[in-house]
Amino acid sequence: MKKFIKKVLMFFPKFLIRLVYNLHYLFYRRKIIKRLKKENKPFSFKKSVKSKSKIHILFYHISGLNHGGTEKYLQIITKYLNKDKYEVYFMYAPISRFDNSLRTDGRFTYLKDVEGITFIPFTFSLMESFYPFYIKDMSPSIFKVISKNNIDLIITAGSGYPEFPLNIISTLPLLYINVFGSINIQRNVMKNICISKEVTSHISNIISPDKISIIPNQSERPYLSYKNDGKQLRHSLGIKDDDFVFGRIGRAENSIFDDIGIRAFQEITKKFSNAHYIIMSSPPILKEIVKKNNINNVHFLAPSSEERDIWSFHGALDALAHFRYDGESLGLNIIESMLVGNPIITHRSHIWNAHLEYLDKGFSRIADQHNVEQYASFMEEMINLKTTNKIKNLRKKAKVKAEKLFIIDNNIQKIESIIDKSIEKFR
Repeated sequence: MKKFIKKVLMFFPKFLIRLVYNLHYLFYRRKIIKRLKKENKPFSFKKSVKSKSKIHILFYHISGLNHGGTEKYLQIITKYLNKDKYEVYFMYAPISRFDNSLRTDGRFTYLKDVEGITFIPFTFSLMESFYPFYIKDMSPSIFKVISKNNIDLIITAGSGYPEFPLNIISTLPLLYINVFGSINIQRNVMKNICISKEVTSHISNIISPDKISIIPNQSERPYLSYKNDGKQLRHSLGIKDDDFVFGRIGRAENSIFDDIGIRAFQEITKKFSNAHYIIMSSPPILKEIVKKNNINNVHFLAPSSEERDIWSFHGALDALAHFRYDGESLGLNIIESMLVGNPIITHRSHIWNAHLEYLDKGFSRIADQHNVEQYASFMEEMINLKTTNKIKNLRKKAKVKAEKLFIIDNNIQKIESIIDKSIEKFR
């Protein structure tokens, strides 16, 4: 029903669309404020007027130390902001929004030794599963955190909707890393930082152009030892140096699983006994398919939030054989594989295809949706290119393009400029 309403809205005049979204936002804002008053939960904050030598930035995300691409974007900005200029606070819940017994601070080790970051973990009793995703019994509340630390600006990330608790904060500038193109017309959202052109296309007809900036998910360069670590991983799995290794890494969820990769590999194993497929963080259904069909040379690795594990995985591959049912609104896993010089095989999706914005024929192959035969032909092509030593050309082109577009060193100043201009404009 929501999708239908959104499609119908697109035929309305721009001012009317904005009015509908604004009424929707105000309705839920008012509803939440009434609820907070009823529960006797303070929701206002006071900023100190004392002068400060630094700008105080609060990064907020309920699962901010998880290892998903959205969370990693927040983490890498947090790490690379100039700490001589910014006082950085990072607020997150170390328990899952879905199951309070599950921890979501697996990436704490990535940031723990970075100077100039104050971590603010919070607890809660319940996060509702419906909009605006009210968080019950947040302790400490974000409002206390803002007052105590004299916050100047908040940075968050998500689908794009004005969710609780940020939907009731109106007196601070917000920066929103928009990963799925949802609409947020809060006046204090100073900038939607969209991760791809496709995400931007979902909001550009409604949100003012001066409130939109395209900056893809950023990454660091791989560890220097990633090649040796990759070799060791191959050897630990019984894979020889001259064997060919495909790989896939992503969320372990059946809902986003596409069988194009494993079905294509099933055909490849009939021709090439030295072909392998390493799957990190496998959806359960994929393991069932492999077992049921007795597909050889498939190696499953447990999920990991450790940088070394991620880079050694990519370092073990000859090519990334990517698959995902709903496609990618960017595809950080693809970017990271490009950064070690891996050619890419992927496919079109009926939902998101933002990964096709930066993939080109120089180092990648893109199959049509559900076209297993075409995907398998690309796998065979990659194997043959390694046999003739021509795959080196693809590896070089993948790495050069990734370093140009996705290295944080090349873009952090642009992000800092957005922060500074947003604060100045809000005053």
